[in-house]
Amino acid sequence: MPSGRVHAKCSAVLAIPACFMTLGATGSWISGLACGLGCLSGIALTPDLDQEGLSNSEYWLIKWTMGLGFLWTMLWYPYARLCKHRSLLSHFPVLSTAGRLLYLAIFPAVAIAFGWTPPSPDWLVYQSPALWAIGGLVVSDVAHWALDTRFGDSSRRRR
Repeated sequence: MPSGRVHAKCSAVLAIPACFMTLGATGSWISGLACGLGCLSGIALTPDLDQEGLSNSEYWLIKWTMGLGFLWTMLWYPYARLCKHRSLLSHFPVLSTAGRLLYLAIFPAVAIAFGWTPPSPDWLVYQSPALWAIGGLVVSDVAHWALDTRFGDSSRRRR
């Protein structure tokens, strides 16, 4: 079974071709960088956030942020409790990406409900790079899923 390090390395390696392929398709450096950064964000927004224990990426985040990464881990604890590890909702490409992004959207929605005013809609100017960043995250998730499927639990394959 691939470790979190293998998944992280795969996301990092895929960021480069994702960046250049998007640049070639769109002619926009901003969209290319957004896609590459989206792919890199798959290291922190990994499908393995559905584990109740610490994933390798969470451990690394806590270690290299001098403990602040613990807040990230606590943010994802309810998600880990709700989603069974490697379930369709948490690990299947595109569906799992959308699920994690919707989970993150809950927090600004709650803040708005309590009176927070979001910034002006000028952010819509950046919607295209944001969509490319989501595309990069999907690339990372597909790679994660492919590695888990190909090198998954050997006891499941014997049945």
